[in-house]
Amino acid sequence: MKVLKKATEYCEDKDLKEMFDMNIGDYDSLNKYAIKVFDAMANDTLAVEAKELFKPRSESAVLPDVAIYTVVIWACICFSNIKAAHNVYQCMIDNGVAPNSCTYIILINTLANNSSSDVNFVWYAKKYFLEMLAKGMTPPSSSYMAVFKAIARQEPVVKAKEARSFLSRYKQRGSALS
Repeated sequence: MKVLKKATEYCEDKDLKEMFDMNIGDYDSLNKYAIKVFDAMANDTLAVEAKELFKPRSESAVLPDVAIYTVVIWACICFSNIKAAHNVYQCMIDNGVAPNSCTYIILINTLANNSSSDVNFVWYAKKYFLEMLAKGMTPPSSSYMAVFKAIARQEPVVKAKEARSFLSRYKQRGSALS
């Protein structure tokens, strides 16, 4: 529960904090919510990533810290609070918890597909996509396309060069578009 408290402490949104308290305020509730998140991921083409994310740390079936943070990020996104989701991600990094491919995919797709006028979301989506590649993880083509389209949406003429640059860096890493 210490990790859950850390993951939710930077949430400033009153309604979101209430939702956390009601839905994942104790370990049993967290487990139930984690099962819902696992099911949603598995039914949304992230089955392999979900299995990796929710693999227990030991025989005691305790959720890994990365899974707890990712569940909280997911909850923020479901509550349409992308900024809070990104803050939870930053908290995760600050507390020394390394994201896995599932965390990256959820965050990248959310940041890139966000219709907000916050151009930093696109910058972060691109940054996390490239981090994922640098760590040897293979992002799905949906993440690549989300980032590519987000860059192109910003300022089509000016950002076209940046989108081409992004494409060439993606191909240089040895990844094939599928």
